Amino acid sequence: GIISGIIGFLVYINRKTYSRIKYYSEVDPLTKTFNRRAGITKLNKLLLSYDRRQILVSLCFIDINGLKEVNDTLGHKMGDELIITVADIIKRTIREQDFLVRLGGDEFLIVYNGIGIDMAEKIWERIIQEYNKINTTEDRTYLISVSHGVVDFDNKQKTHVDDLISAADEKMYHEKQIIKANLSVIKEHKKN
Repeated sequence: GIISGIIGFLVYINRKTYSRIKYYSEVDPLTKTFNRRAGITKLNKLLLSYDRRQILVSLCFIDINGLKEVNDTLGHKMGDELIITVADIIKRTIREQDFLVRLGGDEFLIVYNGIGIDMAEKIWERIIQEYNKINTTEDRTYLISVSHGVVDFDNKQKTHVDDLISAADEKMYHEKQIIKANLSVIKEHKKN
């Protein structure tokens, strides 16, 4: 009985340790989103699972505008707050079947499962409204500004995931050039 109890306890500890290691190997510690490796793996599995059926998936490549300016001017604590806020708003706004991937630094990818560009853009507009609400109602020392680019995939196209991400990144880059032309994310201090 004692040996069975010890073995059972060791199996329990082993499973718990495995679960913890798996979690930390797949999740970005700052934003609690999928990290790049786990997110791309999940996206590839999603696209492969629909190989024989009609599927539509949209990818939204996101880049935070002015993160370097926030880090350099206000410090990395504020930069981390900005990254976390951007990710939290996205996670709260996207649908349950969608998921968010932190590609690295200030770049993210939203995977919209089962919708095309038009619907993805509508969801993106709700995300932007949430950022604007924070910018106008909260007394932060910086503005939240994010650029995006959306592409879609259906299984009639035999496009590689990296090519889709590159296409979304290119769209995002064009938007970023326009937004950043007259953007300063650090708010002017009001003097009393």
